[in-house]
Amino acid sequence: MGQASFAEVSELLSRAVLRCRMEKIKKLLIDSMGLPEFQPPELAERFNLANKIASDAVSSVKIAHLVSRTWFRSGNFGLQVARNQGLQVMNFDSEATALKWLLKSK
Repeated sequence: MGQASFAEVSELLSRAVLRCRMEKIKKLLIDSMGLPEFQPPELAERFNLANKIASDAVSSVKIAHLVSRTWFRSGNFGLQVARNQGLQVMNFDSEATALKWLLKSK
């Protein structure tokens, strides 16, 4: 557990997605539950992050993001932006549910 800025989290997410794409890894579980001090980004930051991750993934990486309830209360704007670019991505607050969705075909 620890603290991280939005820029740091964004960079880590981007690097993970790029690595998956380069290594031809099709499914990625991102666990952000260990960042209790992290606050969900503002609308413009969510838009930019969603665009970046969708661009990095090039629709080849399916992403399940394990997040705190705070993320859910912030809405699904970023998810919708990424989905509009062809990215399969969902936020979850349960690892079991996230894995079940991630491991489903397509």
